Amino acid sequence: MLINLAKLTPGDIPKILDAVNVYLVSTAYTPVTKNIFITTRQLALRWEISASRLNQYRVIGEGAPYTKIGTGIRGKVRYPLLGKMGLLQYENKNTFRSTTEWEGSNK
Repeated sequence: MLINLAKLTPGDIPKILDAVNVYLVSTAYTPVTKNIFITTRQLALRWEISASRLNQYRVIGEGAPYTKIGTGIRGKVRYPLLGKMGLLQYENKNTFRSTTEWEGSNK
């Protein structure tokens, strides 16, 4: 089965993960998580911005929701792709057809 990654929607990924889980269980492997997490660097590449810009967004409380594993500067920041607080949902919510839609969303 080939998957066109460019055409994936938020609803497709849980179905794919479920299929992978069924396969893994049937072959006695441990199932994978119901979410996928990416690093700051991976998100920076995805959005074509710098990792330091994403760091700034976290400091001022803007930008995409993230999870921090560990504490202090050694804690690892990860961005979930799926779910209500996931990147796909965040990107969907911040996708517009015109600048008037965007201006209305910031009021």
